[in-house]
Amino acid sequence: MPIEVPQTFRTMTIKREGQAGQEWLAALPRVVDELLDRWNCVQDGGVRHGGVGIVVPVLQQSRPATIKVSFPHPGNTGEWGALAAFGGRGAVRLYDVDEDKFAMLLERVHPHDLSTVQDVDEALRLAGAVARRLAVPAPPDVTPLSDVAGRCASELAREHGQTDKGGRLPEPVVTAAIATFGRLADNVTDTMIHGDLHFTNVLQADREPWLAIDPKGMAGTACFDAATVVRDQLLDIVLQPRLADTLAHRVALFSEAAAVDFDLAMRCTQARFVSSYYWELRYQSQALVVNAMRAASTAAATYLV
Repeated sequence: MPIEVPQTFRTMTIKREGQAGQEWLAALPRVVDELLDRWNCVQDGGVRHGGVGIVVPVLQQSRPATIKVSFPHPGNTGEWGALAAFGGRGAVRLYDVDEDKFAMLLERVHPHDLSTVQDVDEALRLAGAVARRLAVPAPPDVTPLSDVAGRCASELAREHGQTDKGGRLPEPVVTAAIATFGRLADNVTDTMIHGDLHFTNVLQADREPWLAIDPKGMAGTACFDAATVVRDQLLDIVLQPRLADTLAHRVALFSEAAAVDFDLAMRCTQARFVSSYYWELRYQSQALVVNAMRAASTAAATYLV
């Protein structure tokens, strides 16, 4: 029987990719059948999905595994290289890959992620511990964070200049963010980072207590991932009476567990919040999200002064 692609994933993919998404979805059951045959697997559960791909639980002979197939987009090409570099240290193991199909055969993990940990402080420590595990030597062909940071600085300056005056963040807030991206552009850290380490990308496992999935994969400082981890609780954080102190506390928990510099992690968090604010504004996200990002960007900047 062909796999059943969840309707929520169909709707999401077509909305984002249009006709190309429809055509890819139409071929997806056949592609999965070919992968099952190639890797000598049988389906072992219902199909799940993330933002850009589906996940099919399988058995490869007696070994539990997962087949992941992502929409073919350049932004999805770094995952298998990152997983290969991690080599199972803090991340799921990569058993095999079909680059043409944007497909991987992966170690299976449990569906429970860090968002299910009720103690937020403990979840932040666990995320930091995973980030520390992922800091393995980066292969020479991995995208350096310095390149990404340079582009972020240029895009942020442009977005700020093109935004109506009423929507702009205060100049000192944006200046601080651009300065941080400039600092990252000069950073020569040559270990791997995840690049998208939010709570739902860290899952319970048997081989290690928690393993990361879906890495973007870059070479640089794990300070960059602090913003992603902290943003998971953003709508809760902005309701706190001492917003800047709450942000600093949560970044500090992650930084200590990840063994990275707190000051740089705090600056990265502020810079990435500023960048995200303009992104959310441009794509007309919900006012609640835009306002929360604005408040967090400004509060974090005051903490840095």
